[in-house]
Formats: sequence, C-alpha cells, structure tokens
Amino acid sequence: MADPVILLDEVSVRLGPTAALTDVELQVSGGELLGVIGPNGSGKSTLLMLLNGLRRATSGCVRVLGREVAAVRGAGLAALRYRIGYVPQLPEHDRSIPLSVRDVVRIGRSGRAGLFHRLGAEDDAIIRKWIDRLDLSGLGDRSYSQLSGGEQRKVHLARALAQQPEILLLDEPASNLDIRWQEELTQIIQQLWEETGVTIVLVTHDIHQIPSGCGRMLLMSRGMCVAVGPPASVLTPALLERVFGSPVDVVERNGRWHLLPTANRGDADG
Repeated sequence: MADPVILLDEVSVRLGPTAALTDVELQVSGGELLGVIGPNGSGKSTLLMLLNGLRRATSGCVRVLGREVAAVRGAGLAALRYRIGYVPQLPEHDRSIPLSVRDVVRIGRSGRAGLFHRLGAEDDAIIRKWIDRLDLSGLGDRSYSQLSGGEQRKVHLARALAQQPEILLLDEPASNLDIRWQEELTQIIQQLWEETGVTIVLVTHDIHQIPSGCGRMLLMSRGMCVAVGPPASVLTPALLERVFGSPVDVVERNGRWHLLPTANRGDADG
C-alpha cells in the first residue's frame, strides 16, 4: 500500500493554556476526498494550518507529501506549500490586498511556476480557465478589495486551483456565498476531484456542502477526533447529537448528506 500523503501521529497543539488539538491520529491517502466537520472551536481550522505549515504541533508528528513539516524551513517549506492549495477562512470583507482579481489568481500560478519563472501562454490559459470557471471573468480587472466577501472567496479558490496543487485544503469554502453558488461550488469541487485526482480536505459546518465523492468524514469536538470513517458510520444521530448538543435526523440523497433538526426528544416524549 502506498504511503499516505497526510499523516498525523499523536499530534497535539496548545495555544497558550488552551489545547487546540489533543492526540490526533489521521491518515489520508492520495486522491482521497475527506470531509471534516464539527462545531466551532473543535480544531478544524487548526488542523488545516498544521498541514500547510502555518502552525506547529506542540507534540507528535505531522507528515505531508513525505516531508515531516516540523523539519522543513525556509525555501523548503515554501516549496512544500506550492504543492498545497489552501483556501483559509476570510473576514467578510478584506480590504487589505491592493491587487486586481487577476493579480491575486496569478499569485497562485506564480507559486506553482516558481518565483523567478516568467509566466507564459500556458500559465495564462490556466489562470483564465479558473477565473472563467468561477464566474469571475467580468471582475478580472476589479480591485480585490472592492469585492463582496463571497466574491473574495471565489477569487481565493481560483488562486489555489491555478497552482494545480497535489493537496487542496478548503476551510469553509462556501461561506458568504448565496445558495446557487454554494451548490455550484460543491459541484466544481466534485468535478475537480474526479478530473484530477487531487487530494482534498474540506472543512465545513454545512454537511450538505460536502461533495458526493467524499469517501470518509472526520468528526471533531474540543480538539479531538470523535470518529473517522465512511459517512454512514460517522453521520449517525447519536454521534451528532453528542457532538453538537442537538437532536438531528440524517438523510442521504444521491451521495450527499443532510441534517434535519428534530424536536426535543424529551418534549416529544412528554
């Protein structure tokens, strides 16, 4: 069996007095689409930052694409990050980037091509492809800082995809998007996974936004892995009520999963 492209071995992270992650064990195979769910503060974003080298483990081992992240520094870490597309959570409206939409997407492609490599016609075609695919073609020359929060998220996704990454880390990619674009984005992620075989780790609060190609889910709570496995074994009413503190019904339709709140069982029994 091939080595996993992501391996966490007894990984813990402390942020001051707070335990952000505790003894996390996880393996992700190449070409896998892993969904990560859990309430606020459960460590989902910290997990992605570990994988991208933006945060260091307090203890344990993190290996990504065959490299132990804690041992990689400087140019080596930058080279590793170029192989990883990362779309972080963003503030609702980020005015800190004085660049056009096209410039932001070009940054992703420049990382893939190399710092001192002049972008050519093939690179420009890939940049245009993702600008068009994410319905940004009319905004290419607009200032990124003038966009809505949802438009900014699409720009950052286009930037990550222009890298042609081996691993794609998505932190709430559909936040600030309207209902049509939430569904459109879910389909784009599914198609990208089918077409390229890229390894995807997708963090979301909304389980229905996880594409049907997701073969495993990781359920987190209070910095710990509560369950990991096929969606049907993780998305059980008992586990979800334990983690989220509210009773739910779970519905599967065409490989997509949906949670429906139920009436309080104690009240219903009364």
